[in-house]
This record gives sequence, structure tokens and C-alpha cells, in this order.
Amino acid sequence: LQVTREYRKMRRGFIRLQATFRGRKVRKWFLRTRRRIMLFQCRCRGWTVRENKRRRLKAIISMQSLFRVKLAKKLLVKKRKEKKLRDEAERLRKEEEERLKKEKATAEEAKRKAEQLRQEFLLKKEKEAKEAEEMEKQQGKAKAAEAKRKMEEAQNRQERPVEESEVVEEMFGFLGDKELDRNTKALEDAELLGGNLPTLDDDIDLSEYKFPKFAATYFQSNATHTYIKKKLKHPLLALKHEVDQFLALDIWVMILRFMGDLPEPVVNEPVEEEGPSLRKRIYNTLSRKSKSKLEKEVAMEFGGG
Repeated sequence: LQVTREYRKMRRGFIRLQATFRGRKVRKWFLRTRRRIMLFQCRCRGWTVRENKRRRLKAIISMQSLFRVKLAKKLLVKKRKEKKLRDEAERLRKEEEERLKKEKATAEEAKRKAEQLRQEFLLKKEKEAKEAEEMEKQQGKAKAAEAKRKMEEAQNRQERPVEESEVVEEMFGFLGDKELDRNTKALEDAELLGGNLPTLDDDIDLSEYKFPKFAATYFQSNATHTYIKKKLKHPLLALKHEVDQFLALDIWVMILRFMGDLPEPVVNEPVEEEGPSLRKRIYNTLSRKSKSKLEKEVAMEFGGG
């Protein structure tokens, strides 16, 4: 029994010793692997930073080169115009000097009057060039102010609550009252007569004109043809001007609110109960407008009779 106890005690001691040795071995392996991974991460991050710096430096150099080329072209055009003006002024001076000599004027007097004519011509052309440059600057400032105003209007329109009357006017204002009434009446007549709306001819092959193909060809930022229920960060199509990009994003927000996928902005004024959706309000507005027009026409017809 005593031997068994000693054996078990010795066995527990060896097991603890093995666990301690294995723990130190695993910890040493972990620290060595961690140090290597950290060193590898440092190398990767350093390469990424150097690559980004090289790419940005290349982009800056390209922009500088384009700017310098444009500046050099502008300076070259200016120099050519100046040379052309000097040549023309010199030609006028020579013609004036020869004309004065033929009129039996002295050489010094002819030279002085011809030089005076040359200086007046150059001053006149220089004044015209300054006026044209000043007008061009004013036009540039006006365009920049107009672009800034449009951007601010687009941002304000995106943040403010949507009014159904404004939406109806923006969407259907180009038709006019007569055109809208005529189209509404044509649709009502077609429904009453049981006729079908005009469709495309069956002979036309539309297999090549698919929307997923169009989306894969022209959409940006890996956007697909499927409908999403969130705001876009970038326009779907490539737009050059920043104002057009803001307007495209604003239109998409209006579409989401119209479909009921995006809540309308919260107004500070207290609202007793939630009103109908934007789509229903537009439909009610159009219905009221058509009904009021029809009532006026009927009243005028029977009143005139």
C-alpha cells in the first residue's frame, strides 16, 4: 500500500512536469509565430503604404504635367497672338511710312507718325484683349456660382419633406392640363370600351434587349439589375458633373419614398396620425384634379345649353 501511494505521488509529479514542459513549449511556439506574423504584417503594411504613396505621387505628377501642358498651350497661344499683333502693327507702320513718304513728308516725320500709329494700334488691341479676359473670368465665376446653387438646392431637396403637389408638378408638369386630361380621357374610354392598351408588335425580337445585360454593361460600383431598398452611395450611370450626381441620388430617394421602402423625413410639427403614402397621395391628387376638370366641363356644357 505504501508503494502504491509513492507510485501515484510520483506519477502525479511526472504528469505535472510534462504539462509544465508542454505549456512552455507551446507558449514559446506561440510567441515565435506571433513575432513572425507581426513582422510579416509590418512588411505588408510598409509595402502597402509605399505603394499608395507611389500611386498618389504618380497621380500628382500626372495632374501637374496636364496642368503644365495646358498652361504651356495657353502661353503659346498668347505668344502667337502677340507675335501676330506685332507683325500686323509693323506692317501698318511700314505702309503708313511709305504713304507719308509718297506725300513728300520728311523721313523723320514719316517715321515718327508711323511709330505713333503702331503704338495706338497695339494699345487698342491690348485693351480689347483685357476686356475679353475680364468677361471670360466673369462668365466662369457666374457658372461656378450657378453650379454651387444647384448643388445646395439638390441637398436641401433631399433633406426636406416631400410635398405631393410639388412631386406631381415635377413629374407631370411637362404635359400641361390639356394633355393630361386628354390622356386620362383616352385611358378611361379604353377601359369603358373594353379595349386593350397598345402593345409592341409580336414580330420585334426583344431577346437581345434585356435589362440585366444593360445593367451589367453600364451600371457602376458592381450594381446589379435587382431592386434594393436602401439609399445609393453612387449613381448607377456614369455622370460627369457633380450636380447631376446629386440629382440622381435625390431622384432615387424620391423613388424609395414613393414605393414606401424609405420613411419620409421627420418634421418638427406634431402629427396626430400617420398619413397615406406618397404613391396614394399622388393618385388622390390626380384623381381630384381630373374630377374637378370633368365637373367644370359638365357645368359649362349644361350652363351654356
